[in-house]
Amino acid sequence: MKRKGLAAFLMLAVALLGATLLGIVILEAPSHRYVPRPPDPSAAGVPIARVQDRAISRLDLQLLKEMRRIRSSEPYPDYGFLREFLEHAVYEELLRRFGAGLTAKEVQAERERIDRETKDPETLQKLKNLLEAYPGKYEWLNVRPALANNKLHGLFNTHRAIQARPYREANDLLQKALEDPLSLAKESGTRHLKHQRVDSRRPSSDALPDMGGQHRLDVTGFVQNHLATLKPGDVLPHVIDLESAYVVARLLERNDEYAAYEAVTFPKEKFEPWLRDRLRSIRIDVLDGRLREEIREKARGNAILDRAAGRD
Repeated sequence: MKRKGLAAFLMLAVALLGATLLGIVILEAPSHRYVPRPPDPSAAGVPIARVQDRAISRLDLQLLKEMRRIRSSEPYPDYGFLREFLEHAVYEELLRRFGAGLTAKEVQAERERIDRETKDPETLQKLKNLLEAYPGKYEWLNVRPALANNKLHGLFNTHRAIQARPYREANDLLQKALEDPLSLAKESGTRHLKHQRVDSRRPSSDALPDMGGQHRLDVTGFVQNHLATLKPGDVLPHVIDLESAYVVARLLERNDEYAAYEAVTFPKEKFEPWLRDRLRSIRIDVLDGRLREEIREKARGNAILDRAAGRD
């Protein structure tokens, strides 16, 4: 009797759990239904903002809002759309000034990548149906923004003129280390991290245990990629250029089972301070009074909107 009661209780619990899970699925299922709202073509001649000589029109804003409605039913403020426009225009202007503006070939390749890799072809087709009625808008609003963002950040991380200070400091240390390899162990300054000795057999004391051997793989991978041609005791004769830092490194030990090296890392310049400095030479005008007030009242902390609001 007790077993039957227990079985009934378990069946009830499973049923309730199933009902609960079903309820969660139903609640989380998308309820968004897109109903087109055709933009007003006459809005193309009404500028709402300008970055240098690039005008952003009310039609641009209407199209971006319609793109948002295709993708989501969540509300989004107009100054948020304006931030996206301004950021894109500023990034393209900076690329142009560095002689690295987007090329037609890059834009076409990005368009093909989007077509090839999209996980939602139906939504992508809706975006095309909306934007391709306006020549150049599909590229400007859906292709070029991410492309410009990625290219500018890549240029920022690798351009020697931008990263002149950390590279110079790393190279100065490299020259010392080539003359005296033991000098690496004496380094601990304010611009770079303290000297690190990295051993594939021993995770650092402040790290998690080497679950799954990941630390060993990371160390041996670094040695294979950067220090494979060295003999133990040798300093790599050039600075390693990583995405966020320059590294001066020396191979300590290496065999088929383990590897160890020492390194001094120089963090690269940060993007946000650099961007704020560059924005001083870029003219940003918000011509729409309502948007200008929204930025002043509600949008703070973003470098580009701060510039647009005169808070730089």
